[in-house]
Amino acid sequence: MSDTSTTPPGDDEGRAALLTVRDLVILAISLVVGLLSGCVSFLTVAAQAGVAAGAAAGVVALVLTGLVVATSLHRLLR
Repeated sequence: MSDTSTTPPGDDEGRAALLTVRDLVILAISLVVGLLSGCVSFLTVAAQAGVAAGAAAGVVALVLTGLVVATSLHRLLR
């Protein structure tokens, strides 16, 4: 029987990892902080302006906070 795998053995030797452990830690921290910020924004805005506006504000806060935290952690851990 022949081996039908598409990757020859030892093909990944010498390749750099796509995401290092440091990058994964930065992503995890950014996700947690972004989720917390998004939840707080959602609850605050939804209590005053409605669920739809709260959801929009939560998504915007999640994305922007995640980007800011990831950028600053990337610079800090360089």
